[in-house]
Amino acid sequence: MSDSWENEKHYKTAAYSLLTFVLLIFSFQVGFSLVVNILRNIDIYHKMQIVKNAHRYSFKKNSNLKNELYSFNSAKSLESIARNNLKMAGNNEILLVLNYDLSKENNDKNITVKIPKEKGIFYKR
Repeated sequence: MSDSWENEKHYKTAAYSLLTFVLLIFSFQVGFSLVVNILRNIDIYHKMQIVKNAHRYSFKKNSNLKNELYSFNSAKSLESIARNNLKMAGNNEILLVLNYDLSKENNDKNITVKIPKEKGIFYKR
């Protein structure tokens, strides 16, 4: 009788060990899938923000282009474009174009003056 009871005890111990191992595998799989889904949600949220920013930029650019289109349809704006960009003159007008040396202005712009930093606990910029 004790021999059958020992076999039954070993059978239950083996069965419980197997069930514990299976439960451990399932819990590992659930944890892994949880981490993967969280990372996927973060990635999707990041991509969605990129698309939203691109949409906002495109919408602003589209509205600016529409406004420019409406402003270019008027005769006054076309005349200003012709005068300023294309160097055209109207009837009974003389176009005077003054050329001057840009290198002098460029040399002045390239010179930088270093401002001394104020001393304190931290340097101020």
